[in-house]
Amino acid sequence: MLACWLTLSTLMVAQAPAKKMLDHADFDLWKSISKPQLSADGRWTAYELTVLDGDAELVLYDGNSGKETRFPRGQEAGISADSRYLVFKLKPAADSIKAQKRRKVKKEDLTKDTLAIYDLSQAKLEKIAEVKAYYLPQHWSGWLAWQHEPMAAAEQKTDSVKTEKKKKENADNGSRLVIRHLAEGYEKTMPYVTAVTMAKKKPVFLLASTGLDSSFSAGVYRFDGSSRSTTQLLEQAGKYRQLCLDEQGEQAAFLVDRDTTKARVRPWELFYYRSGQEAAALAVASGAEFMPANWLLSEHGNLRFSAKGERLFFGIAPPPILPDTTLLEEEIVQVEVWRYDEPRLHTQQKVLLEQEKKRHYQCVYYPGEQRVVQLTDTAMPEIRMSRGEDARAALGFDERPYLMETSWTGGPACRDVYVVDVHDGTRELVQRGLCAVPQLSPDARYLIWYMRADAAWYSYALADKKLHRIAGKELTAFYDELDDTPALPSAYGIATWGSDDAFVLLYDRYDLWKADPSGMQVTQRITEGRKSLKTYRYINTDEEKQQV
Repeated sequence: MLACWLTLSTLMVAQAPAKKMLDHADFDLWKSISKPQLSADGRWTAYELTVLDGDAELVLYDGNSGKETRFPRGQEAGISADSRYLVFKLKPAADSIKAQKRRKVKKEDLTKDTLAIYDLSQAKLEKIAEVKAYYLPQHWSGWLAWQHEPMAAAEQKTDSVKTEKKKKENADNGSRLVIRHLAEGYEKTMPYVTAVTMAKKKPVFLLASTGLDSSFSAGVYRFDGSSRSTTQLLEQAGKYRQLCLDEQGEQAAFLVDRDTTKARVRPWELFYYRSGQEAAALAVASGAEFMPANWLLSEHGNLRFSAKGERLFFGIAPPPILPDTTLLEEEIVQVEVWRYDEPRLHTQQKVLLEQEKKRHYQCVYYPGEQRVVQLTDTAMPEIRMSRGEDARAALGFDERPYLMETSWTGGPACRDVYVVDVHDGTRELVQRGLCAVPQLSPDARYLIWYMRADAAWYSYALADKKLHRIAGKELTAFYDELDDTPALPSAYGIATWGSDDAFVLLYDRYDLWKADPSGMQVTQRITEGRKSLKTYRYINTDEEKQQV
């Protein structure tokens, strides 16, 4: 009997199907969740299911009913602030795009994205063809804007408008922008739009257009959704960059190149507008008195208002080094010069070349006082500000004197650290050659950093200029315990700060520790995860709360 059972077992094992060996084609089919988001009312969850090679799928989950709705090829989703609409793009099938590319179809003639607007309460889907981008606000509801792809040449020829009076839509001339009130269906169409942005907290849009005719001339326009009014802030043909609004949409700023010559170095100008003005006014011109000789406004600077709207940040840069266009191709010498004493390896320089070409230096414009303060320069090229960028102090640093060391240390570069007064631009040295990455507290009362050398956290009080060691390995291992690389491990990081910078929460592998940055109170553990091998982490559910 035993022999029969063993024989039967052997036969069953022998007949069991062999497991398939995985190959690269199988890896391409593995699905992963990306871009998850939750509606403001907590009911709806949306996320993308993506594969390495193929079409993604958008999944919508209803927390009330437990029902899933799937949208093949859905991507780049957003949920309206009132939790009433799901907006996303329907991408062309990946196989279709590949087939078109094999047929050498021009880029502008490839199948374009479709905009999808899904009414969550009525489960109704609307599709709008050939959409380049859409703009869905996160903090106010009711409105949606989208910009169409430029019309194909054949489509523009058959357009009902007489072609001799109509210029072509393209990357330079712009394309149609549609602004819609979702509930009422009201729409406003703007022609030949080249750039657009929207306010964070109010239904206000700012856009630049190359113009249609005398009824809609070239320039910058502000659309107010509350009054459904359109105001032209500047009537001027030119190139526009870095359009921005303050959080309430009451102030606007933008860069414009109005020069009609073919000068290779473009004279950008900064214009500023506040509600109540008849038009935007010139605030800063290239070559202004505060700039070093021959310096210009930079189109690559991140033009933005601070959270309170009292500051407008922009960038300036020295004139670019231009190649000699009078030389023939065979006259141009292609040579690389390597030097032993350069701060960065030549290979690194090549990687960072485009970044260095766009390097700019930070300035701030105070609209109420109509004055400019330069914050960074060639002696201190980097600056970091607290979230909101309204604090009096900022963190400045210069790592260039220590870059060469990274070639043999392999770690992050040391740096000279400064405290910068954002009101007048003055700076004060905190420490030279600090081999750590300092951070500024949300209210800019402290600098804080982790020193790998002694596995400890330090804080520096800006008020009394005192340095405090607030947490170290005598309490716990604040360093990454699982780091097995041949280098000093980094820290687990900072969880969050208390109100008015009263305390800071630090991580170890399992727990959170409450530290006093003033050094007055003893650092204490506030969770008990290590004993049970449970990991505790802080989750911020308030986007408006200032973080690290």
